[in-house]
Amino acid sequence: MGFSSVLRMATESVNIASSASLLYNAFSITASRGNVKMFCEIEGALSEGRGWTHLRAQTYPVMTTHGKEYSVFQFRPSQNNQAIYQTFRRLWYEHIFWTRLLILSAIYDLPDLEAVTERLLRNPTDFGKELQQFYGAGVGRTLALMVRDHLVLASELLKAILAGDEAQAAEMKRKWYDNAEEISAFMNRINPNWNLSDWKFMWQEHLRMVEAEAEQILQQDHAASIDTFDTMEKQTQHMAELMAEGLIRQFRL
Repeated sequence: MGFSSVLRMATESVNIASSASLLYNAFSITASRGNVKMFCEIEGALSEGRGWTHLRAQTYPVMTTHGKEYSVFQFRPSQNNQAIYQTFRRLWYEHIFWTRLLILSAIYDLPDLEAVTERLLRNPTDFGKELQQFYGAGVGRTLALMVRDHLVLASELLKAILAGDEAQAAEMKRKWYDNAEEISAFMNRINPNWNLSDWKFMWQEHLRMVEAEAEQILQQDHAASIDTFDTMEKQTQHMAELMAEGLIRQFRL
């Protein structure tokens, strides 16, 4: 799709996205050419009586993960907000890295289990501290506790599976998925840019991949578990970017 086509579609769509454009001086559209869907980000200055000026546009392929299309802004990080992206990418990578080590330590009864668990449980606190800078201590503590529950429930689920307690495993799994729904709803309440349905889907995908990874390690299919981890890394990095983008939008950073 050419730049001129993008701009024509952009100007024709301005009324549809007027609330977003007035607030952020940017809006987006999704267009198709053949079998390829493109996500288009349009930025410009909106001045009374003159309409849009200094328009520029950038197109990206629509991202699809596990059959789900993400219709979200794909920001180009500036020097001012690059640190936000880097922080959440690091936190999400640490989240899945230490989760993997805990699974391995628990399944193989390694002597580092207690130390690994302690390190993993620092991750929710680190997430909370980052959000505290934007929303205050109360919100930061609440999210930290919810993510801590997410990790504790995952650990309890694994313990029940290893003990062969099917009833306890089913209960822990139910609570684990309920917790993911609660985290998604909380995130959407504090930041409407964190789309509720997208975050529900992504949390559920995250849980399903952790389950798959643990099952593969239990079955000693280590190559498959590594492939799952690689997929999970890509998925959580996308989650990190959406968290950063939501903050950039809400606080106009």
